[in-house]
Amino acid sequence: MDSITAAAFAASADAEPATPSFTAREYATVRVPARHEQLHRDTYSAFGWTVEAWDGPAASIVPRTTTSTLTLTRDRALRGRQALGELQRQAEGALRRIDALERSRSARATAVAVALGLVGAAFLAGSVFLLDDGPSFVSIGLGVNGLALWALAWPAHRLTAARRAAQVAPLLDRQYDAVYDACERAAALTR
Repeated sequence: MDSITAAAFAASADAEPATPSFTAREYATVRVPARHEQLHRDTYSAFGWTVEAWDGPAASIVPRTTTSTLTLTRDRALRGRQALGELQRQAEGALRRIDALERSRSARATAVAVALGLVGAAFLAGSVFLLDDGPSFVSIGLGVNGLALWALAWPAHRLTAARRAAQVAPLLDRQYDAVYDACERAAALTR
């Protein structure tokens, strides 16, 4: 051993051992919609949580799922944990309502388009069954109506989605405001 290494070893042996510091932590795992992953990350960070790991479309090159799993940790000695828990529940409720409102925009439009498609398919089936007796005006009329309903499904979907989006927009704004308000109040508690 050279003299520099020996001196460093002797100095480290004389030093008192560092007292281990312990921090009690709490852990949570949350599944969130992938399209709102960043909103959930920001919301949970306002409540003192740190994202330790995540599994979802943002973590991979090719999106495989529509949900992400966030693994969260935070210090248990956080001031105002009881009030933070209540604010967090309020924010999580608003986040769930945001997801439900956004899904309702496309769900209603999809239901209208599927209904038109099924009625159109019924008309086409009736047209095909009437073809057994030979082509007739009723058969042709049913076939044209069935194809017209199929053609109307896409514009009806777009129109219904646009109407529902206009209805849902103010409700979504209220829910986003509720999330932001809870986050601001939580951030004030954790300072």
